[in-house]
Amino acid sequence: MRATRRAVMGRGLMAGLAALGVSHRAAAGPVSSIGGAVFPEVVFSGPADVAALAITVDDGPDPETTPLIMDALEGAGVRGTFMLIGENARAAPETVAAIAARGHEIGHHMDRDEMTAWLDDAALESGIGETAEFLRRFAPVRFLRPGWGVPTRRIIDAAARHDLTVVVGDVAPMDTSAPQRSFTEQWLRLNAHPGAILTVHDLGERGRSTAAVIGDAARAFLAWGLTPVTLSELVPSASEPPGLR
Repeated sequence: MRATRRAVMGRGLMAGLAALGVSHRAAAGPVSSIGGAVFPEVVFSGPADVAALAITVDDGPDPETTPLIMDALEGAGVRGTFMLIGENARAAPETVAAIAARGHEIGHHMDRDEMTAWLDDAALESGIGETAEFLRRFAPVRFLRPGWGVPTRRIIDAAARHDLTVVVGDVAPMDTSAPQRSFTEQWLRLNAHPGAILTVHDLGERGRSTAAVIGDAARAFLAWGLTPVTLSELVPSASEPPGLR
């Protein structure tokens, strides 16, 4: 019954927004403006004058749920960027290969699901370098999202040594807990804007939840004139190695 009430509330929220004509008029918020002022090398969002946004999927790969998410995106005719955790990628290399083969982008989300900012220098260097080396066996890897999405100067500099640009994003529905996942699609639709970088999650139940909603969300963005693209397509200049910009 609770799930039904949440679904009804979510549909009611979106219906109300649609009636007001505001469901797709969001703009980049304080995460992008404040974060960009503190760390100008970090990508928080793309250009505000493009009719596109990027859907990024954290924490995979998962051999069961990652293909479901790819199916959902492809069913809407779009591609995403999968920010992969090194230990998960090494456990499922066939899934990593499938991500690349199906035209999605591979990104770097550190070696383990932990706060990257808390790592010492040696662990930070190995966590970035070893995962980058493994993922690049499958496809070019240009972007790194630190664990928990928290950048620091040490992380930015370490990433640059491995030709990686740090990306955070600016639309995150906090879909890592069950109650919040009930509103993932509504949150994405409410906050999507030109140049947005959306973050959703893979792995187990979180991945199944993402697969269930991301296709409809992508179709809504397309209907609003916002095409979901990969990170490298949204911010092509940031996809160049830091030393070449």
